Amino acid sequence: MSEEILKLRYIPLHNARRWEQNPKLHDMAAIMRVIRRYGFQDPPKFDPNLNDGRGGLAHGNGRTEALEMMQAAGETPPKGIGVDETGIWYTPVLFGNDFPSQVVAKAYAIDHNNLTVIGGDLSALFATRMWDPHAYALLLEELEGVGQRPLTLTADETTILQQQVLDQQTLEGSRPLKPYDCTIGAYRFTPTAPEFEAWLDTVCLEVGSEDSDAITALIRQRLNIPFTDEELHDNGESPD
Repeated sequence: MSEEILKLRYIPLHNARRWEQNPKLHDMAAIMRVIRRYGFQDPPKFDPNLNDGRGGLAHGNGRTEALEMMQAAGETPPKGIGVDETGIWYTPVLFGNDFPSQVVAKAYAIDHNNLTVIGGDLSALFATRMWDPHAYALLLEELEGVGQRPLTLTADETTILQQQVLDQQTLEGSRPLKPYDCTIGAYRFTPTAPEFEAWLDTVCLEVGSEDSDAITALIRQRLNIPFTDEELHDNGESPD
């Protein structure tokens, strides 16, 4: 019974070993801002099976890395983080209720992260934006091969993700990716295809859609490019 109970312990931050294979992408600046404002409210979970039996964090890797960066920068420990007389930071970590194997721990790590995104009309395919695509595909292939596909992904979704990565690798291997030629007003940009696609994903998320007119309007606003009277009329607005 005791092995199935979660226990919260404070350990030295430098002993909180992160999962080395973790393909999750993190916005470290945003994580640090949240921790500074609200304190450290979400303890990571340790599992002894990860990192080939050396143990690691099944979730909370980004938050732990954020703490490491804050400590290295000489910041004051946020609320929820302990500190001893020598200045060592102590972070809360969940122990216990361990998984039976490393592959199960890896599958849980993916499911735990995907569940923070999916819901409503957002599927696990949308959640792939928060993962490194190549590392994520390799991890899914590993888990699928031993019958431990994450529960947040269907077999079809896993196949689609792996095919997308394979297509991208084929494209990259067959020819160099030519830069896009983007002109907005008097501004001209020549980003590479991956740079342009990553930027476009960010803009679409901010706009809330893939509507080209809405995207163009946001870009012109950011670049302070004025609209003509005709454009304002087309948008249903009256020029001042």
